Amino acid sequence: EGRDLALGSAGAEGLGGVLDHHQAVLAGDRHQLGHRGRVPEDVDRQDRPARVWVQDLQGGAPRAVSSPSHFASGFDWSPDGNSIAYAAALTGAFSAQFHTRIYAVPSKGGEPRLVVDRDSMNTQPRYSPDGRHIAFVSSGERPEMVSIWGLYLAPAEGGDPKKIVGLGADAWVAEFTWAPDSASLVVIASDSPAQRGARMF
Repeated sequence: EGRDLALGSAGAEGLGGVLDHHQAVLAGDRHQLGHRGRVPEDVDRQDRPARVWVQDLQGGAPRAVSSPSHFASGFDWSPDGNSIAYAAALTGAFSAQFHTRIYAVPSKGGEPRLVVDRDSMNTQPRYSPDGRHIAFVSSGERPEMVSIWGLYLAPAEGGDPKKIVGLGADAWVAEFTWAPDSASLVVIASDSPAQRGARMF
C-alpha cells in the first residue's frame, strides 16, 4: 500500500537520528519501509542491538518489531507485507555473526518466532515471491570463522533447512535473488570469501 516504512537501528526514536543504516527495504504493499542501522551516538557501541523498525510512510513514530535482545543483521518483507524475516544473534561481539538464527515477526508487532534454529552463520533471509519459502546464506551448522557460505532453503513457517545443491561443494555464495515464479534462484558464487573467480548460476 506504500504506507509503512521498516527500519533497523540501535535505538532510534525517529528517522532523523538514523546514521549508518545498512539496509532499507520497501514493503511489497508500498506502504511500509523497513530499516536497520545505528543512531549517531551508538555507532561505536556494540552493546546496543541493531533492531528492525517499521515506519508508516504517511508519518508517525517508527516502531521496533524485532526483539530487544536480538542484534539484527539483515531482513526481508514477506510478499504480502504481513511479516518480516530477519537474521539475528544474541550478542554484538565480533563472533556473533557466526551464531545467528533466522526469525519471523508480524510487521505490526508481536512475538518473533524461530524459522531456522541452529548454531551457525545464517543470514540474508529472502522470502520467495509466493511467500512459501525463505532462502538464506549459511555456514551449514558450522559456527566457525572460516566456513563455506552455502545457499539454503527453509519453509517460511519454519522447519528443517535444505542446502541448495548444484553450486559446487566449495562455492561461497555472495548474492542471490529469487526468480519471479519462485521456482529458481539466481546466485553469484565464488571459490573464496574474497569473491575471486565469481560466477553466476
